[in-house]
Amino acid sequence: MQKFLSFIFILLIFSAEVFAQSTENYAVSMQASVQENPPEISIYYKQDNNAASYSLYRKLSNSSSWGPLIASLPVTDSVYTDTTISVGQSYEYKIIKQGNVGSNNFTGYGYINAGIKVPVIENRGRIILIVDSSHSTALSAELNQLVYDLTGDGWIVDRQDVSPLSTVPYVKSLIVNSYNLFPLSTKAVFLFGDIPVPYSGQIYPDGHPNHEGAWPSDCFYGDIDGAWTDNTVNVSAASDPRNHNIPGDGKFDQSLFVDLELQVGRVDLSNLPSFLISEQELLRAYLIKNHRFRHKVFDCNRQAVIDDNFTSYNEAFAANGYRNFPAFFGDDKVFDADYVTSLKNDNFLWSYGCGAGTHTSCSGVVTTSGFVGDSLGSVFTMLFGSYFGDWDRNDNLLRAALASGSTLSNCWAGRPNWYFHHMAMGENIGYSTLLSQNNSSLYHAGLTGRWVHSALMGDPTLRMHIVAPVMAMSLDTSGYNVEVNWTASADSVLGYYVYRKGSSDNEFSRINTVWINDTTFVDSCVFTDTYSYMVRALKLEHSASGSYYNLSQGTIDSINVINNFVVTADFSFTVFSDSTVIINNLSSIGNTSQFHWDMGDSSSYFLPSPIHTYASNGTYTILLTVYNGCSIDTISKMVTISVNTSNNYFEDDFVRIFPNPTEDFINLEFKGEFSGDLHMQLMDVTGKIHWSSIISQPLTKLSTINLSSGVYFVRLLNEKKTIFNRTLIKY
Repeated sequence: MQKFLSFIFILLIFSAEVFAQSTENYAVSMQASVQENPPEISIYYKQDNNAASYSLYRKLSNSSSWGPLIASLPVTDSVYTDTTISVGQSYEYKIIKQGNVGSNNFTGYGYINAGIKVPVIENRGRIILIVDSSHSTALSAELNQLVYDLTGDGWIVDRQDVSPLSTVPYVKSLIVNSYNLFPLSTKAVFLFGDIPVPYSGQIYPDGHPNHEGAWPSDCFYGDIDGAWTDNTVNVSAASDPRNHNIPGDGKFDQSLFVDLELQVGRVDLSNLPSFLISEQELLRAYLIKNHRFRHKVFDCNRQAVIDDNFTSYNEAFAANGYRNFPAFFGDDKVFDADYVTSLKNDNFLWSYGCGAGTHTSCSGVVTTSGFVGDSLGSVFTMLFGSYFGDWDRNDNLLRAALASGSTLSNCWAGRPNWYFHHMAMGENIGYSTLLSQNNSSLYHAGLTGRWVHSALMGDPTLRMHIVAPVMAMSLDTSGYNVEVNWTASADSVLGYYVYRKGSSDNEFSRINTVWINDTTFVDSCVFTDTYSYMVRALKLEHSASGSYYNLSQGTIDSINVINNFVVTADFSFTVFSDSTVIINNLSSIGNTSQFHWDMGDSSSYFLPSPIHTYASNGTYTILLTVYNGCSIDTISKMVTISVNTSNNYFEDDFVRIFPNPTEDFINLEFKGEFSGDLHMQLMDVTGKIHWSSIISQPLTKLSTINLSSGVYFVRLLNEKKTIFNRTLIKY
């Protein structure tokens, strides 16, 4: 490994030799136009008069390898149309250009992620947010807003606050433990504040031997299962003791990593004394502009500027701009111009600058003091030059960019090359970071692929295309439902998605199957719980790479719901000897419910507790259905009717109850002989007995004044069984 690195260092030094080629010889500018019916993707590539051949390859965007050559493109043409594609599928194309200028040969590379109506990304995974605890209280409102914004963009946030005095192994243990809880869904780490910095390696990727040793390596935090040791490298030749690396000093040996699992981004604005405000206020300003960008309070023109002060170097550092930017905006929106002048006078979504460097400057591009004095209009930037890729130093240029203007991300792009072209189709910058760091052969990496120094300065969740979110969201309960209302997005959108999360849910779930055009949504039959609702606007986004469905930042509100609508059907019954069945409804019915009774003899009722008399003996199935629009339940029970006609049973001709209906009293009259006293009971429809007495006279008068109005049943029993049942109505 040490011999390999020494060979690379020689290349780093000699790569500075100037050739007659231009930087653009080493890049292929690619953009796409799409057609839905019939589906076509047309790939446009910028002609190079010095090109001898173009070779085109294609793969699915999630594939780890390129397919076979699909076309050798003519050098006199500039477009290839692919008709073997499907709407909704994301593709990736690569063009390799071979050419020469005089006797000097060159190879150029271009990449684009293209598709037609590529599906929306709703859930982006889980992010571990590591916060410098010394700012937790003072920045609590802004940090809470950050968590809200991350949640609203489809992330599940696990926040961990740590002291800046913590150790690197301790921070790593928090990340690993959190990852192991949800290994499939955990995607990213966001380091916010002065989080302990890992150092690793025996490297000087800027080609300066006085800079050899351990460099800052946030890759360590993104490597869950790799081996990182501290027992072999012993180097102390660097002019800055930070870079010295000796066994047992807490700095790791590894100069290259095997594979990273997590996207990592860092916002560390400590030790920037050129800025006249405190670290805490710089962090606050970053969080505020991050929020404003996500909510489209400010917007940048979809264009890019490239300031190349390393022209004609065969590594073609600025090819990082020429390869990425046309796929974002089209070649006509990519400008070669002065970095500072352009970003002071206009705003650009992306920018790139490279030149000879110090820790605080990039010659011909920008300095740390320039970032202090000027408010530069670029959200995403890339810078490259000597020394400042080693970013853990006072007034470091790479970090200083985040404290200035509208800039939210930066990286040291040139060694290795960085690939952001997936962002043109909706991916976040952390996705591109991990792809670039893990790259060794899928894309043209350059000389330092998989080296430990590669790092993203900025929020790894940021995306390029912002849709204006909905505003003025409100929640109200109506019956068993929750009504969600909002003010429309300021953008021209297709419609809206509505999401819901209960108190025990880890993430939001969409509750409308297709987008809705209205600004009102009714969530029906909502159980008792505390809910958060989120509304996101949906737009069909168009870029120079194709079209994809894009979501706005989510707007979130919460409501406490108390509903009891679940029904459980149940009943009991009493059968009287005159074939009358009294139903006792035992159902659990929620707040309001309706009932349907099928008595099994073609009779039905919609009453809570019906009374039914069967016309003939037999076995019948009583079916009860309870429903309320949100819940339904059924139950059936068998009832057997067998009218007693024995000598002990009195027919109607022998027993008479009158008056019936009645108000104040009833008469019970026996017309024939009977032996022994009879037991009389008077009960209501629930089975409650109101009277119980012995009848021994042929005519008995009983008062009903104290009875409530309703339906009652008179039952006569001898010592063996019920011998008489009749219905009594009390007014």
